[in-house]
Amino acid sequence: MASIKNRKRAYEDTAVSVSRSREQIDKILLHWGVVGIQWEDNFDQGFSQLRFRWSRDEDCHLIARFRIGIESDNDLKENAKDQRSGQFSQKKYDRIKAGRGKREHRVLLNLLKNMFEAIEAGIIPAESILLPWIEDAEGQTVYDKIAPNLHRLTSSPLHKALKSSGNDE
Repeated sequence: MASIKNRKRAYEDTAVSVSRSREQIDKILLHWGVVGIQWEDNFDQGFSQLRFRWSRDEDCHLIARFRIGIESDNDLKENAKDQRSGQFSQKKYDRIKAGRGKREHRVLLNLLKNMFEAIEAGIIPAESILLPWIEDAEGQTVYDKIAPNLHRLTSSPLHKALKSSGNDE
């Protein structure tokens, strides 16, 4: 079995541009009924993010945010050093920069495509699958708020009951 480090990652060599992937993502979201889409690139911090407004019903408009890591400008400069000389290579920099975000946007496209397929097939409710990415009024996602406290879940009565029932086999 190949180690995870040596394993080829999905969409690693994609030639599909970021703009094409975003266009396809927008199409999926609009088909699903999203009423607003916003893209942001933060090259200093090394992320791109998608925010969209979804009308759950007449009285409930939710905003979801997906943030994907991309190489920051500093990462690009560091990775553009020639391995033999240690000197900055403009040619390598331009090549790496041209590929920045391509893979990550393809992964996001396919994640969203599969999520919405599962929703449309009735496998899982939209609220359930989108819950971690829904933002509150301060712009924090449900995941942002809960993640720091995940360790507390392992000491809940329910967790203990599930753990003990699994050992009774």
